[in-house]
Amino acid sequence: INFPQELSKYMQGYHKVTNSQAVQLGALIWFVKFGHRPASLQEPNFSAVFHNLLPEYLVKRMFLKDWQKAIALEVRSYGADLTVGQAQKRFLARLYALPLFGSSFFTATQSLYTDISEKLIVAVSAHGLTLLDPATKDTLFSWRINEITNWSSRKNFLHLTTGGVLRSSQGMKFLLEMKEAEAVDGL
Repeated sequence: INFPQELSKYMQGYHKVTNSQAVQLGALIWFVKFGHRPASLQEPNFSAVFHNLLPEYLVKRMFLKDWQKAIALEVRSYGADLTVGQAQKRFLARLYALPLFGSSFFTATQSLYTDISEKLIVAVSAHGLTLLDPATKDTLFSWRINEITNWSSRKNFLHLTTGGVLRSSQGMKFLLEMKEAEAVDGL
């Protein structure tokens, strides 16, 4: 697992994190990009790179000045001995603690169920498949591999059945429209 790959997934907003986790991760990203230069975290430098430190869905949780202050304090706490390689490892270790670490992520559309979002994020890992609300990053459904009873793809569609045939306590049936359906089927 490499830093650029996981950084890209984080910045695309696939992981749901708290503000505190976002500050830690943002500070580590800052350190990897700029080193231990907390003075450069001041305006206007910070606002110019701010959107490279946090996924878009997190930006509005706090004011820019509050993010800046929190990230600057975190960077200052690292001390002079931290290397870029160590910062990358810390970043990966913090992501590793998140439930969807190591997943491949895909965007999809579903129209079968009106009580959930039409747009979804599909996370596929060695452990199973998770459907996420793209706005909130909340897990809508999650299944271990052995709970998926049927899985097939055709062009831009992924058909997925879990448990029984109909939506009930026994299982669900999804038809997901997605560009990468055949790639997901190969995972």
